[in-house]
Amino acid sequence: MRSALALFSYRTIEHCLSAHLEQQYGGFACDSPNWSLVTSDRGALRNAYEQAVNAVRGTQGRRSLPSRVGPFAAAVLLKVLADPLAGHSGLDNDDELRDLERLAKARNDSVLAHGESFITRDQSAVLNRKAQLVLQGYWRLHHPDEDLTECRRSLAFLRSGR
Repeated sequence: MRSALALFSYRTIEHCLSAHLEQQYGGFACDSPNWSLVTSDRGALRNAYEQAVNAVRGTQGRRSLPSRVGPFAAAVLLKVLADPLAGHSGLDNDDELRDLERLAKARNDSVLAHGESFITRDQSAVLNRKAQLVLQGYWRLHHPDEDLTECRRSLAFLRSGR
């Protein structure tokens, strides 16, 4: 059950961040990004992205914009673009981005993805809390007239089996 929850949480984060980028920057696709849809100054975006990733990782490497935008790259982009989803979902600071990258690596190294390790109970709980924050932020921006808590309540029958 823990593995399924971790995978669902990871996919929730992944979908909310990518869907937001694609909706916010019409035509942008995370699996094949066209950076001109995000900004007319690709160099400035690359520099800001590089600085943000280096700050999160505590390194000074040269970085280019990603050829595929996964959850960590999406969160970094939202932060450097000062996008409201970054603030609404708690992904607007280095510690939270570092935590997201660590959790994504744990998921990628696990049997849920490409590896042989297992997600711990603590990692699953942290991933679930982060997914809830991202979903709440996404919902607030894209469905402001809908109550997420009420939507969840209407789906409670799934949990109880009724």
